Amino acid sequence: MAIGRTQDALTHGEIRSDGVFASTRTTMLAAISTSTKEAPGATSPCHPHSRKKMSTSTVLSILLHVGWVLLLLCIVRGVRRHARCRTRPRWFPDELRYASLAYAEQTFSLDHPIKLIARVDRAYRHQGRLTLMEYKTRRVERVFMSDVIELSVQKMILELASGAKVNNYGFVVVQHPGIPERRAMRVFLLNHKQITALYHRRMALLNQTISANHAESSSQCRQCEFMRVCKTYPESTP
Repeated sequence: MAIGRTQDALTHGEIRSDGVFASTRTTMLAAISTSTKEAPGATSPCHPHSRKKMSTSTVLSILLHVGWVLLLLCIVRGVRRHARCRTRPRWFPDELRYASLAYAEQTFSLDHPIKLIARVDRAYRHQGRLTLMEYKTRRVERVFMSDVIELSVQKMILELASGAKVNNYGFVVVQHPGIPERRAMRVFLLNHKQITALYHRRMALLNQTISANHAESSSQCRQCEFMRVCKTYPESTP
């Protein structure tokens, strides 16, 4: 009776373990079902690849849009520069035709190393540097030393007060009072040391510790209201 019961158990695939019979078929089916069933949080192996592909296409799309925007900005800038060049008058310096106006009739001051104040007539910016321009109305197309000093003082103030980079040359634009034509004349400017020396000489003249020299041009001296009392002008000597 026991032998028959054992054979029947083996026939149906049962095994004995501590007096408990378990079906191997049921165990195998449960194992297969568990291994083939996906966990709720598991992801498919193809998902990272598709996500990476989508991420690459997104980056390429963004770069393409950025490139189009930069190209559009360059075109707009080129059109504006060309329009600005066409609106410049004929007398305007060639090196400033594509420059932009940085300052116009603006006053600047400096406290150190010497006290200076100047009114910048025009300052144009091109490639990160400023070029000064001064307008004068006079009957002769000529540049005087006072024009050079005036532009040089402006250069010194802009460089020391605002940290700007200013070219060592500027332009004096002379216009005749009866003629609408203008002419721009290029001049080289004085350095900081020369301007400082002129400042101290001026202060010494005002304090009357030194005597002034007469002008090199006698015609300029004749227009001076102090010519009669000038001690250095030959014709004023009795």
